[in-house]
Amino acid sequence: MPLQISRGYKDEDSYEIEIPKGYELGNIFEEKTLETKFGSYQIKLQKINEKTLLYTRVLLIKAGDFPKEAYDEYRDFRKEISKYDNLRIAINKQ
Repeated sequence: MPLQISRGYKDEDSYEIEIPKGYELGNIFEEKTLETKFGSYQIKLQKINEKTLLYTRVLLIKAGDFPKEAYDEYRDFRKEISKYDNLRIAINKQ
């Protein structure tokens, strides 16, 4: 059976993260972008100031019919999204 994505969508999220008093920000991840024929994905973590971060995530899934051979590629795309959605930042006690 061919791979069919009947409804495309775009999901945008943005969160402002405030670091609690007595803690400091450790390492943060770099911006990550994925582009495939199935859609695109982007996450970004911006340091607004010493105590505030802005996390943004954009996921675009394109509607369409794809050959059954493309299923593994689509699964890999979704696995990569899951991997980056589960990234963590380090917040260390001062």
